[in-house]
Amino acid sequence: LNIVTGRNDVQADSLQATPRAADGSEKPQLAIDSSALGGMYAGAIRLVGTEQGVGVRLAGDMAASGGDIRIDASGKLSLAQASSQGDLKIAAQAVELNGKTYAGGSAEIRSAEELVNRQSLAARERIALEAAHIDNAGVIEAGVEP
Repeated sequence: LNIVTGRNDVQADSLQATPRAADGSEKPQLAIDSSALGGMYAGAIRLVGTEQGVGVRLAGDMAASGGDIRIDASGKLSLAQASSQGDLKIAAQAVELNGKTYAGGSAEIRSAEELVNRQSLAARERIALEAAHIDNAGVIEAGVEP
């Protein structure tokens, strides 16, 4: 599953996004809001939100049964629950992990501002976190089997 959002021209074969010039229209608060969808299930999942300051809210379950989950958001990312058979790679302006988050490989999370973990972040291999501030109200652990 590949999703690219924002004011872009996207190449169909590579999903390479080239930003379009701003037209003065109002930006949405969220580029992706899955609260009405329930969940996302695929072999591998890649979400890219390119519009600066526009967030991504993934309110349902997200599961990649055969590969990686990769999320790149230019705004705040709010993630309910995610599980990948492979790696989990997240980059966003701010990251909020609200439920169980698991990587069958490694987990790498980069946040320019705050990273909040409310429940659990676990990976079979290693975990790498980079943020201006980390607020951990749950558990972060590597070397965990599902």
